[in-house]
Amino acid sequence: MHTNLDQSFIESLISNPTDRVPVCFCLDSSYSMWQVVSGETTPTGKTTEEIDGVVWNIVSGGVSRYSLMYKGIMEFIDMIKEEPRARASVELFVVSFSDKADCVVRCASVDSFSFPDFEKGRNTNIAAGINLSLDILEERKSQYKQVGVKYYQPILVVISDGNNNVDNDAYEMAKKRIHELERNRKLTTLVISCDEDSNIKELDSISSSGESLKITHDKIESFFYWLSRSVSSYSKGTIEKVTMKKNKTEKIIL
Repeated sequence: MHTNLDQSFIESLISNPTDRVPVCFCLDSSYSMWQVVSGETTPTGKTTEEIDGVVWNIVSGGVSRYSLMYKGIMEFIDMIKEEPRARASVELFVVSFSDKADCVVRCASVDSFSFPDFEKGRNTNIAAGINLSLDILEERKSQYKQVGVKYYQPILVVISDGNNNVDNDAYEMAKKRIHELERNRKLTTLVISCDEDSNIKELDSISSSGESLKITHDKIESFFYWLSRSVSSYSKGTIEKVTMKKNKTEKIIL
């Protein structure tokens, strides 16, 4: 597959020929991600429309899953900046999904990254998010090959507080795409549930490892710290497959 290469991409390769590490965050932007999970709140007296059978009270203050995810990703970027090789290598992509999927950040360096605004939705269309993320990563790999840039296999990070509730057939096909890429060692997938009550078994099936990680709101920042260290190891040529279970991290050197 050949894609058109814009001049800015060509110039970036000339100025920075470092091997690339593409990282795509596939992020849930359904309304429930704005649910307050900690901190003190003040009722505003307003409510939302009914969403999935629930009417949400609108409050001020408190900390939502979205704000924790935002803080974690920005701290991840700050930590990557502290590692010179990782800073030059990492390319960031962000796909949001709710009723549909959108690419809201396409190929940003850690220095140029700006956290995007998300369009909230009622649904959790994980299938659309995964498929768009994989399409974007495949396109980027094709561009690397066209110009002879070396790269490490992409890292896909899926974060959701719920299960897919749109087009289950497409969801099964998206999981099969991931499994095939992982089987051929062309993708590393990390699946994160940030809702203590979600059905983690369904999220487990996204990766061929059969594992996802359920993170309570007070552990989200710790996950992003771990992720920054793992990505830094990629950029240094130490390729690791890292599995996180509860309070334990297991490392398998490939």
